[in-house]
Parts: sequence; structure tokens; C-alpha cells
Amino acid sequence: MDQEFRDLIDSLGNMTADRVRDFPVSKIRIVANEDLCTAQVTAFVTHALTDKEYTALMTRMIGAREFYFDELSIGFSISLGETEDFDGTAEAAGSREFAYSGC
Repeated sequence: MDQEFRDLIDSLGNMTADRVRDFPVSKIRIVANEDLCTAQVTAFVTHALTDKEYTALMTRMIGAREFYFDELSIGFSISLGETEDFDGTAEAAGSREFAYSGC
């Protein structure tokens, strides 16, 4: 993976982690594909969110998109708890997984 793309994904991960710091997020996972210039950002929450909390969290996450609009096509999602490691699936699809904790 190109270092410039890796730096871009690290920047996205760190910015997202900073933006969601006030929410019950335990981990940020980004699955990125350099060839397609795509990134799927998932925030794992520690407990079920109310509709208002969900909307507020998604709004904070999506706000990061404006900084990367020219370089990446980004999708965002919220998941309850943490699921198994998707490393094998991501690599099979030509993508890489990045995890950011300490949110």
C-alpha cells in the first residue's frame, strides 16, 4: 500500500476518532481500497443508541467527509459491539483494514 494513501487513511481514522470522542465508541474500523479510492468507516458503540444519539453520532462522523471529498469515496456505519476480525475478507477484496481505539 502506498505510503501517501496510508497517511490519508490514518488522517481519516484519527479525525473520526477525535470527532466521536464524546460518544460511547469503543473502536473505529476503516476498510480501505487504494485502487478504488474507497473507505468504509465503522464506529463500534458500547451500547444501543437512542435515535437522537444515533443521528448525532452519524452526523459527527459524516462531517469528516468534507475534508477527504476529493481523494476518497467514504461510507459510514455504526455497529453495536465489536465483531470478529474482517482482515481475511478485506484482503481477499484487495482492501486493508485499519483499527483506531481510544476514542
